[in-house]
Amino acid sequence: MAKSLLNGPEFQFDLLSKILENKEGIVDTELILESYCQFLLLEGIKEPEVVFDEYLTLIKKFNKTLTQEDALVFIKFINIHFSNEKYNLALTLCNFLENKIVKMSDIPSIEYALLYYWKANILNYTNRKHQSAFYANKALSILHNPNAVNANVVNASGLQRVKGEMQSIINATYSNKYFAINENNSDTGNNLQSYYEKPNEPRRSEIVKVKYLNGKNIVKTGKYKFFEKDIKSGKCKIVS
Repeated sequence: MAKSLLNGPEFQFDLLSKILENKEGIVDTELILESYCQFLLLEGIKEPEVVFDEYLTLIKKFNKTLTQEDALVFIKFINIHFSNEKYNLALTLCNFLENKIVKMSDIPSIEYALLYYWKANILNYTNRKHQSAFYANKALSILHNPNAVNANVVNASGLQRVKGEMQSIINATYSNKYFAINENNSDTGNNLQSYYEKPNEPRRSEIVKVKYLNGKNIVKTGKYKFFEKDIKSGKCKIVS
């Protein structure tokens, strides 16, 4: 594998560049995909978004099961798109990675928390507050889970900043008593309503997801104003 051949950063850059330049003559798909992954994790590469698009195309073509390093590549480009205010692109990558996570390890890891962190931020910036709070809670559930794996992806101060931002999103969305999750709490907070008693009413233009309580489990997404009457009459409830 390419990874076992890499020694220093300059050698790594040159080797991966050569592999990708000559990928048409390489039949080992796994080697090509791993080379893309390792190359995209480097800093200072030319036209990174073009290279990422090639990598994403191959992932879709071969239906690759993502590794934690692949997840870090996605998170890196979610960050890039978010910083460039390309929120739809960033959210598309979040959704793709989230769908792939089910095929990854069942052990929670910081990469998962970072995915939910970025998804919460994107939804918050695009005025989908309740969905944002839902993903902020998912991020906190992992960050406060003592069994979560952190392969030195984020240092202690970075984790504290992430926790603070997620709690701020939740506190801005939900009122009344907030039971903060902490390292000594055995409940990892999978049930949002167990932590937040009464949500503030969404703005009428805010996007919400609702579930109808007629026994058919119908779930719909749209602006709050379209569901307001049914929510207040008890026909459905907001789920995220």
